[in-house]
Amino acid sequence: MYIYGTSSTLYTNIRLSGLASGLDTDTIVQNLMRVERLPLDRLYQKKQLAEWRRDDYRSITNMLIGFRNEFFDVLKPAKDMRSPSIYQKYTSTSSHPQIVTATGGAGITSYSHSIKVTQLASAAKGTSSEMVSKSLVGKATGTITIDDYNNSFMLSYNGITKVITLKNGTYNSIADLLGNGVDDGLLRQQVREAFGGTVVDGAFTGLDIVANGSSLEFVTPNASDVVTISSNIVSDNFLNVLGVNAKGEGKELTFPIEVKKGQRFSVTIVETVDTGDGGTTTNTVTKEIIWAENKTYEDSEALAADIQNMINSQFGEGKVVVSGADGKLSFTTGEGIESITLKNSQKNTKVVGYLGFSSGDSNKLSMSDTVGKISLKLRMDPDWDPSVDVIKFDAQGKLKLTINNVDIEISANDTLAMVIDKINSSGAGVNLSYSSFTDTFTLVAKNTGAGTITLDDNGSNFFKNIRLETVEPGTDAVFELDGIVATRRTNSFTIDGVTYNLLGVSANGEKVTINLQQDVDATFNAIKEFVDKYNEILDTINKKLSEKYDRDYLPLTSDQKNAMSEDEIKKWEEKAKTGLLRNDSTLETLVSTLRRALYDAIDGVSGGLYSIGISTGSYFEKGKLIIDENKLREAIRNTPDKVMNIFAKSSSIAYSVDLDSESRRKRYNESGIINRLDDILKDYVRTTRDASGRKGILIEKAGIAGDTSDITNTIYKEIAEYDREISRLTQLLIEKENTYYLKFIAMEKALSQMNSQSNWLMAQLGMGN
Repeated sequence: MYIYGTSSTLYTNIRLSGLASGLDTDTIVQNLMRVERLPLDRLYQKKQLAEWRRDDYRSITNMLIGFRNEFFDVLKPAKDMRSPSIYQKYTSTSSHPQIVTATGGAGITSYSHSIKVTQLASAAKGTSSEMVSKSLVGKATGTITIDDYNNSFMLSYNGITKVITLKNGTYNSIADLLGNGVDDGLLRQQVREAFGGTVVDGAFTGLDIVANGSSLEFVTPNASDVVTISSNIVSDNFLNVLGVNAKGEGKELTFPIEVKKGQRFSVTIVETVDTGDGGTTTNTVTKEIIWAENKTYEDSEALAADIQNMINSQFGEGKVVVSGADGKLSFTTGEGIESITLKNSQKNTKVVGYLGFSSGDSNKLSMSDTVGKISLKLRMDPDWDPSVDVIKFDAQGKLKLTINNVDIEISANDTLAMVIDKINSSGAGVNLSYSSFTDTFTLVAKNTGAGTITLDDNGSNFFKNIRLETVEPGTDAVFELDGIVATRRTNSFTIDGVTYNLLGVSANGEKVTINLQQDVDATFNAIKEFVDKYNEILDTINKKLSEKYDRDYLPLTSDQKNAMSEDEIKKWEEKAKTGLLRNDSTLETLVSTLRRALYDAIDGVSGGLYSIGISTGSYFEKGKLIIDENKLREAIRNTPDKVMNIFAKSSSIAYSVDLDSESRRKRYNESGIINRLDDILKDYVRTTRDASGRKGILIEKAGIAGDTSDITNTIYKEIAEYDREISRLTQLLIEKENTYYLKFIAMEKALSQMNSQSNWLMAQLGMGN
C-alpha cells in the first residue's frame, strides 16, 4: 500500500498478489497512484509554504517587538528614546562630592550653582530603649536522673555549636547538677570548657552557667552574644544489637550479648477491638521496652524470654509472641493483632526539659517565635507587675496595634516574622525590624521629612514590652541654593533641571560648587545606536520584500526527500524559503508608514531630521538613515531643545487603539518621530485587542508563540483548511488504491479459474504430464 511517499502511515493491508498472473501488482498500483497522488502533493506543498510564510512574518514581528522593548520602554530610562533626558545629558563636578553630588537633565537653566547644606532629611525613627530579651533561664523541677539515654544536649554560642554531655547519676538539686565549674566534670565545667574562658578577679570571661534558686541561667560576657540550647536527639540503633528489623524478623545472633540498663526499643501494635455493637475498629498502641538493669545473655532463648516478659507487662499476654528459636529473635502477632512494628528509641529527648528549657530556646528572639512565646521571653523591669505588664491578648488570642492611624491585628500564634510583615505591608508607612545582634527593635518611617510616627497598642502593652515607646521625629533637608534658603522632604530633589543628592552637612557653613557641562557624546551615541538599529530593521524588511521567488524550488515531497542527501535537502529548502514575502502589501505599507513618519512635519517644530544632520541615502538604500556626525553634534550642542522635540515631542492626546481618525491625525501631527514610530509599531505588533477584538496587524496575520493568536491568526486558518483538504483527499486516495487492488484481485481470480479449467481439460484429453 503506498500513498504520498509512505507505505504504512495512512493505510496498511497485507496482500499476496500476482500468484496467477505473475505480475508485480504492488509496483503497478504504486505507479498508477503516483499520478493520482499529485493533487495531494500540491496540497502538502501549499501547506508548507504557508508555514514558512508564517514563520517569516513572526521573525519580523519578534524583531519589531525587540526594537520596542529596547528603545521604547519606560522601565529603561537610560535607553527610552521618548525620554527628554536622552537629549539633554550633562556631566557634573562637585567641589565636595562627600556633601553634594548633582546630575543634569532636561530643563537646565544654569550650568553653575553653589549650595550649602544645613540639615539632611531624615525619617522618623524609634528604637528599643534597651535590650528586650531575658537571659536564657530555665527553671528545673524535682530530682533529675541522667543516664545513657538522656545525658547530652546541644549548645550554640555565637554560631558555634557544641554537644554538652552530663555525668550519669541522680541529682537532687540544681546545685548538685551544676557543680563548681572546676575538675568535677559536671554541667558548669562542661559549658566552660566547651567554649573557653578564664576566671579573672572572680569572674569567668567566657560563656558561663549559674544557679539562681531552682533555675539555671546562661551568662554571656557581651550583650550581643547569642546562646541557643537544643536537643541532641539521636537513634541508638539497639534493634541492630538484637538482630531484628522493623517487622520483627530476626537474623542469627552471636553470643554473649550485653544489654545496659536503660537500653530500649519501641513496639507498636495495631489491634482489632470490638465496638460492642457487633462491629470492630482498630486501635494503635506504642510502648517502650526498657531494661531496668545491666544484663548479659548467653543464648537467644533467655533473651527472648526477658523480652516476652517485658512486652507482656506492657501490652498483656498473648498479643505479641517472641521466639528465640534457631539462635535468633522473631516477633509475631497474637490473637486479635493485625500488625507489629519495632522501632529504635531516640536518645536525649528529655535532657533539655530536665534543665527547664525547651529545645530552641535562646537569649534572643527568633523570627520563628510566636507572639505568645515572645511575650514569655521578653525581659520585664523589676518594678513591673508580671500579671499586669505582660503582652495582653483578648479572648480570641488577638491584639490590635494602631500605627499612624492604621489598625493592624496581631494573633498570639503569629510569628515575629509575620508580625513584622503585617506592620511593614499595612499601609502605615513604616518598616519594623529586629536585630538579634543588638537585641532591639527599630521602627522607621518609609519616607523622610518632618513628621513623626504615632503609636498605640490599645492596652496590649506590645510597644511597652519591646521598649518602643518613644519616636524621634523626622526632619526636612535644609539648604541654601544660589543664596536662597529652601527645604525639601528628601535628600534627592530636582530644581531647574538639576537633580541634587545631599550626602552630608556643610562644615562651618562652607558652600559646595556644582558645575555642569553638556554631554554631547552621550546624546549623540544614543541617537546613533537608535538609528543603526532602525536601519537594520528596515534593511531586513526590504530584503524580504525584494527577494526573488523561484517557482522551480517548491517544497520537497517525501519521494523527493528520499532520493536526496540531508545536505541537498537543506540547500533546496533554503532556496525554497526565499521570496515568500516578495512585494508583500502588509510589509510595504509598514515600511512606507515608517519612512513617512520620519519626514512629515511636526506641529510647533521648525525643521526636521535633515536640519539636524540626519537624512536618507540614495534610492538604492531604500530609506535607510545617514548621520552627518558633525552637523548632528552641532545641533545637540547648540539647539538641544530642537533635537529633543524632533525626536521626543509628546502629543496632547494619549495613544489608544480605539482613537477616531481625527484624534489619530492630531496625535500624529503633534508627536515627534519616536512617538510616531512607537504608535506604528503598536498598531502592528500589539497583543492587546481594540474595540473590535483585533490585535496588531502582523499578530492578526501570523500570530506569535505564547499568545492566543498562535491558533487564531489568518495563516493558521489557511493551514487548518489545508489539513482538512489533505485528510479528505487522503481518504479518497485510499479508496482509489483499494479499487485498483480489487480489480487486480478479480483478474487474478479469473486467471486462476482459467488455469484450473485448462488444466482439467488437458487432463481429460490426456495431454497432461
